[in-house]
Amino acid sequence: MIKKLGHILLALAVIGVSLLVLGSPSQANPAGPSNLSIDASAPPMTKPPILLNAKPAPTKLAKGSQHGVPLKVGSPSTMAAGTGFHYVYAQETPAAVQGYFQSNMWVSSPTLPAGAAPSHTLAELSMQYGNTAPGGYRDNIVEVGWAREPMAFPDDKARLFASAWWLNSGVSTWCGSYQGGCGYVDNPTNCVDLGVDLTLVPVTWTSCTPGGILTTRNDLNAVKKFVIQYQATGCGASAGIWVYYATDWVGCFPTTGGASRLSSSMTGGQFFQAFGEVHKNSSGQCIGMGNDLFPVTSTTATAYFNTLSHSATGGPANGNFTSVSATDPTIWGGLWLSNVAFRYGGKEVSPC
Repeated sequence: MIKKLGHILLALAVIGVSLLVLGSPSQANPAGPSNLSIDASAPPMTKPPILLNAKPAPTKLAKGSQHGVPLKVGSPSTMAAGTGFHYVYAQETPAAVQGYFQSNMWVSSPTLPAGAAPSHTLAELSMQYGNTAPGGYRDNIVEVGWAREPMAFPDDKARLFASAWWLNSGVSTWCGSYQGGCGYVDNPTNCVDLGVDLTLVPVTWTSCTPGGILTTRNDLNAVKKFVIQYQATGCGASAGIWVYYATDWVGCFPTTGGASRLSSSMTGGQFFQAFGEVHKNSSGQCIGMGNDLFPVTSTTATAYFNTLSHSATGGPANGNFTSVSATDPTIWGGLWLSNVAFRYGGKEVSPC
């Protein structure tokens, strides 16, 4: 009887510790996919630089299939073996426009079979502004993340990207400005540019010109901070939406309005999303999302979004992402952990 009672007490202790871990996660930055410590503070960072005399980068539009974003109103579907866009996503519509959106994201390189172009697999944050009708907020979009997309880049390595969308004569126009274009203004003081190979990120340069690399780092399978933020001045000669990666501001999209620019009324986002995306150009492609692992439990070593938060510029973080959804939940799944974190990922298995 005493022995049995001891076993019961031990089991209760284990349960108590498990609940404590889940209910009161530590505030440290996550060290790896299986050690997901949640930090809900995520304060706004320093302002981007002022680039008054900077000129837009030359146009280098992405080829192949464009990106998509999940609809505001969506429900799970089963398109597992088909073509098209597939998502695992969390989204929020705050009460007021928010000028700042960030997350610590796990950078990975999911399966993308040889010859799968123009298919792609990626993870990103999006800040969206515009029409508030159901399924809307698609008039103006800025996105930043990492992607394996051989039709946009010279290879299929995981690379840093940012893109912009705007409403042009009633039609949503996408501009894949991975390496310039769309009015995008590069920050010349930061040599980590759009399109950089995340397995060979420049750390120290003698100058911001090719050939000046002294050292590099491998950002694959590591946690990096991604940010989208509005600033009223300094994106060339106008206001703009900036993107940030790891430790530096990368560049910005001017909000000058017009047929080929984001709206001048866009001072932040009305709708925010964090998601993994797979685009299949044809069936028969076993493509991965995240790091190919499906999030069965909170400690499954999957890819993730962490410290998700948005705020009015200069204000406190106030993200409240209350759930995660998946368009094909038996293949690419999501697991909500808190209002600032969720796990995601998976991979199709043959036959696809």
